[in-house]
Amino acid sequence: MPPFRLPANSEPNTDKCGNGKRRSIDDNLPGERRSVAAMSDSRPSRGANGEINKLYPIDRAVHEWYRFVLSFPPHLVRHYLERFGIQSDHRVLDPFCGTGTTIVECKKLGIPAVGVEANPMAHFASQVKTDWSPDPDGLLEHACQVANAASSELESEGIEDDPLPLFRGIGQNSHARLRTLPRESQTLLLIDSISPLPLHKTLVLLDCLNQHRDERYYRHELLALAKALVCSISNLHFGPEVGIGPAKPDAPVIAPWLAVVHAMADDIRGMHGISDVPVEVYRADSRVIFAQHRRRTTFLVMFSMSCLTTGLWKPHRPARPTACWSWP
Repeated sequence: MPPFRLPANSEPNTDKCGNGKRRSIDDNLPGERRSVAAMSDSRPSRGANGEINKLYPIDRAVHEWYRFVLSFPPHLVRHYLERFGIQSDHRVLDPFCGTGTTIVECKKLGIPAVGVEANPMAHFASQVKTDWSPDPDGLLEHACQVANAASSELESEGIEDDPLPLFRGIGQNSHARLRTLPRESQTLLLIDSISPLPLHKTLVLLDCLNQHRDERYYRHELLALAKALVCSISNLHFGPEVGIGPAKPDAPVIAPWLAVVHAMADDIRGMHGISDVPVEVYRADSRVIFAQHRRRTTFLVMFSMSCLTTGLWKPHRPARPTACWSWP
C-alpha cells in the first residue's frame, strides 16, 4: 500500500457518516467574529420534528468531530442565544453539556461558556471539541505518520486495511492472531457491535497512536478514532435508537480515521481569530458545580429537559434546549 501523505489543497467530499460536502466556518464568518443575530438566519420552523432536528451544512464544522445522535442541533442554540440577547460580554452555562453542542456553538460565536458533564466519554468529546489550539498541518502530518506505522504493522501480518470492496474478506491472512479487548472491557460492549477483524485493526491503530504519542495532537486523534468507530468501523446502527446492524466481516479503519483527522484540521484552520474565546468544561456533578458558579456571573443557563426526565423522553422527538433562563 502506498504511504499516507499530507494532502495538498484537498478536502473530503463526504464524511464517513454520509453527511455530504463539509463547509468551513469561513463560509459563515465573514469577519473574525459574527454576532449572534447575524448567525441566526436559520430559525426553527414548524416543519416535521426530523427536519427541525437535522444538522445544517453550515453547522458541521467542529460539531461533527463527535456528536451524540440525539443532540439538539446548533441552529436551535443560536436561536435561543439571539432571543436572550446573549453577546460576547455574557457567559452561558450548560450543566449537562453532553458532547458540547451548546458550548461549541457559543465559542464559534465568540461567547464565553461553561459546560459540566458527568459521563467521561461525553466530557472528553466536549473538551477536545473546544480545543482549537493544535497546529492543523502538524496534526495532519503526525496522523499520516501514525497511519503509515499502523498500515505497515497490518501488512506484516498479511492484512490489508482497505482492500477493494469486491475483495474484502478474501485473501486476508486467516491465520493471523487477532487482537481482542480484555474481558472486562468486552463486557461493556453491545454484543456483535464490532466484528473481530475491524476490532483487530482498530487495536493496531490505537497501539500505534500510543507508540507515537504526541501530546499536542493525541486527544484529537483519539476523538477522531471514536468518531470513525461509531460511524463506519463498527456494526452500530442508529434509527434513532442505538442498535446493531448487519455484521461487517471487514471494514477499513485507517482511512476513515485519517479522513476525520483531515476534517478536524480543516475546521481548526477555519477557526482563526476565535480560538481564544474562553470555554471551561468540567467533569462533575452539576449539583456540586452550581454552588461554585453562584459566585460568578452567568447570564444564561441552557440545557435540555430530557437530561432531567429521561424516563419520559421519547427518542423520536427532537432534542432541544428547552430550559433557558437568565441567572445573575
